[in-house]
Amino acid sequence: MCGTDCEGGIVITRKELRKFILDTYNATTDSPWIRYPNNEVFRHPENQKWFALMMDVPASVFSSTEGKRLITIINVKCNPILSGSLRQESGIHPAYHMNKDQWISVEIEDVPEEKIKWLIEMSFIATEKKATNKRKFPEALLFEMAEPYLTVNEDDKIRYGKEWTQLALHAQEAAHHLNTSDIALADHLLALIKSPIQEILRKYYKENMTCATIGTEYGVTAARISELKRKGLRIMRNRWVCHGCPLTVDEFQEFILAKEKEVTPESNIGVLQPTVRILNALYRSGRETIADLLELEDPSSIRNLGPKGCADIAELKKEAVRILRKNGYEVD
Repeated sequence: MCGTDCEGGIVITRKELRKFILDTYNATTDSPWIRYPNNEVFRHPENQKWFALMMDVPASVFSSTEGKRLITIINVKCNPILSGSLRQESGIHPAYHMNKDQWISVEIEDVPEEKIKWLIEMSFIATEKKATNKRKFPEALLFEMAEPYLTVNEDDKIRYGKEWTQLALHAQEAAHHLNTSDIALADHLLALIKSPIQEILRKYYKENMTCATIGTEYGVTAARISELKRKGLRIMRNRWVCHGCPLTVDEFQEFILAKEKEVTPESNIGVLQPTVRILNALYRSGRETIADLLELEDPSSIRNLGPKGCADIAELKKEAVRILRKNGYEVD
């Protein structure tokens, strides 16, 4: 792409951005305001809903210190959770003449090309989902899984320190490059979640069932299904980050094999990736290493651990034995 350098990347021109939108999204376009022929709306080809609006406005609409020079902006729809942190970045503002909670204005001459393209993609998905009331699999699932990692809050960097920031920035970089059309990766991440939450996510994202319909099937409220769906997405996010934020199933497997080679009897139980509930139960009982786990003969001796928890620990022990034997350790 042509364009000038800016802090953080290459700037795309209006002409190039217009071509990118039309080619990538097969969008229809029009200029609905006679007085402003340069104000151009980009619409979904199926439902004609807006997902972007490009226009020239005076720079002074965003800053009283600016003059009357014209700048090119593009309005895109944005999750309200992200809009606050995004508006702290240079060149991104509350939407000009649109809903400021759900839309933002982006100066195309001040924001890197890749960031603008990502924001357009997010807007396209958000407006499509609302307009069609359908969820594409795996796009919707993977996007919602990665969404919290798409920005890193500056306050959190200060609060949690350097190590946390490095991990967060790695997750952010991976989230920006995640191929949301990768069905194999989506299915692999789903398979790591136990039922019924796995089945709820499959019904919601793959079969386009509503929370109310799923709730009726399971005999619970729609609110409970929504809660379990959010929990499932959190588990997927944690699994994804714990495996190094892989972008493909092959990367996922490579990470697992590399980590398994490092496992010893003195490794922390966490390397086996038990559920938080099982991990906390083992920690409470004074067991932190794999050797401690293998010495546990009667899981029911752990306080407040029921039959299901005991079965989960039994499976965890089998996995530990498999990995240790693979690494040359003699274990019973």
